[in-house]
Amino acid sequence: MKILFVPSWYPNEKNPISGNFVKEIAKALSLYDDVVVIHAFSDKSGGFYDNIEEGVRVIRVKFRNLPFLTHFQYFISIFKAFKKVKKGLGRIDVINAHVYYPAGLSALILGRIYKIPVVITEHGEIIDKYMRSRFKYFKDILRTMIAKFVFKRALIITVSDSLREHIESFGVETNYAVVPNVINTDFFKPIEVGRGRRAGRKKKKMIFIGGLTPRKGIPYLLEALKIVRDRGRNDFIMHIVGDGPYRKRYEEMAKNMNIDNKVIFHGKVTDEEKLRLLQEVDFMVLPSLYESFGVVLLEAMACGKPVITTFSGGQKEFVNENTGILVPPKDANALADAIEYMLDHCHEYSPQKLHEYVRENFSYEAVGKQLHEIYESVRDKWGK
Repeated sequence: MKILFVPSWYPNEKNPISGNFVKEIAKALSLYDDVVVIHAFSDKSGGFYDNIEEGVRVIRVKFRNLPFLTHFQYFISIFKAFKKVKKGLGRIDVINAHVYYPAGLSALILGRIYKIPVVITEHGEIIDKYMRSRFKYFKDILRTMIAKFVFKRALIITVSDSLREHIESFGVETNYAVVPNVINTDFFKPIEVGRGRRAGRKKKKMIFIGGLTPRKGIPYLLEALKIVRDRGRNDFIMHIVGDGPYRKRYEEMAKNMNIDNKVIFHGKVTDEEKLRLLQEVDFMVLPSLYESFGVVLLEAMACGKPVITTFSGGQKEFVNENTGILVPPKDANALADAIEYMLDHCHEYSPQKLHEYVRENFSYEAVGKQLHEIYESVRDKWGK
């Protein structure tokens, strides 16, 4: 089939990690179908670029931003690129937008004009932000209306059952499918380290990867580390990877708790450096207050590492007794107990079994096949 992706975000020269999860999904689907990505965004340079990137055709449309006309410019850019793509492909079987606004609304309009079925993939809790503040600002009221309008007129793919339930809680009744994010299991994989060496290592290494914002639960992680230290444990070091507006505050918190010698703040790192760290540590801790999915957990598991995380979100759908430990969010004591247990038992988890679990359920092949089958169903149903 011929599938058109219309993402609100996609990696570009200004922001090479923006929407990276969409790029990975496109690569997974390209194993089964022809995929074209149209990404429009404001840039003072302007221009139209059509390239093959990692096996996927990517069309980038840069438009010069005009005040109050950004969203109109976005749609016009998508529309022009769409006409060119359609002329070259001859037909498009399904349009898959990623995130309901602005991509979802634009895709829905195109679908209605050209009679093409539309699928919208939601990756996060953007709808929550607008619906909970709908009485504060006009733009929030407008986006709430757009969200409900779009969701009720397309098949919605969510990355987890938790996110599906969250959207449904706002009264959005429509057709849903759940397809997880994809992990490159050829890149994220274990290294050959003897289990005895891990078990006998004097100091265990933990890692956190994510944005340094309140939603990630860093204060509870630091408090848990202090609790573990105060219990007399000195056999650990925590690597915190990522950056954000709260980094200095968290560094100061670690210093005030007198655990700054147990915590290393790395800031942003390259994919290669992230891989090296994941392969070297003993386990991951992600104490988020909420996660719609939790890609970094699967990256760690693909590297053969067990994980500790909260059960407040999509991660509870793949973290279990065979892959790690779930704890309540905002509970530093429970988190400390889990960390202390993992310090003593992390070597009992099989790196090979963890990697194989991720490969069977979240690899390019597994996720691409799921999407292909959904698109076939949508196409066939639309044609009746």
